[in-house]
Amino acid sequence: MIDLERIQATARQDTEHLKQNLSIVYVLERAGHKPVKEDNGRLSYHSPWRQDSNPSLDVWQTLDGQERAGDFAA
Repeated sequence: MIDLERIQATARQDTEHLKQNLSIVYVLERAGHKPVKEDNGRLSYHSPWRQDSNPSLDVWQTLDGQERAGDFAA
């Protein structure tokens, strides 16, 4: 019999592991997205989720080394 709860728990653990160990930049580049500009270590991309004539997706590193991303569409 299939243990659906165990499968779901494993999937949640795998997702958290991937989120903690895959670079956002790596994922974007593997999906074919390249930064449009760089400013003080902040990379700006055209949004992969919609038409975006101005780069609105930024990826940066916090002071404690955590990678962060934000979509700053106007």
